[in-house]
Amino acid sequence: MLKPLSEGESAYKEDAAFFAALSAYKLNRKPEALAFAKQVSESSAYYQSSQKIIKKCR
Repeated sequence: MLKPLSEGESAYKEDAAFFAALSAYKLNRKPEALAFAKQVSESSAYYQSSQKIIKKCR
């Protein structure tokens, strides 16, 4: 559900990417979590949290 939103032209694109990353991480799908977390830009409110996911996935 979040994947198409994170890939589209939505205003919530980065929010969807973060929550997709969080969901994938919780499901122990680290490669997917890493890919989604990398889509979150520094201007996003979820940037710091996505960086934590990136660190945990490496």
